[in-house]
Amino acid sequence: MVRTVLIISDRPICSEVLIELATRRFSAANVRVEVALASALGLIETLNPDLAIIVLNGAGSGTAATLPAFVARMAPCPVVVLD
Repeated sequence: MVRTVLIISDRPICSEVLIELATRRFSAANVRVEVALASALGLIETLNPDLAIIVLNGAGSGTAATLPAFVARMAPCPVVVLD
């Protein structure tokens, strides 16, 4: 059961579409949006997300360097990366 979905995107249109999809698919889930992967990295322990969706070209600066650490901290939960 997915209780929390973390969406990382600094693009409002992408965030809105992903929020809509997440709430349709996981109606009981809490959906949280962060605009940068670096700030989302610090929230993993607090939010304990069951799923993360990252818009790669809209997740803030330093995304390529931060992505491996983010995926490692999310394990074993899925991380979807969109480009």
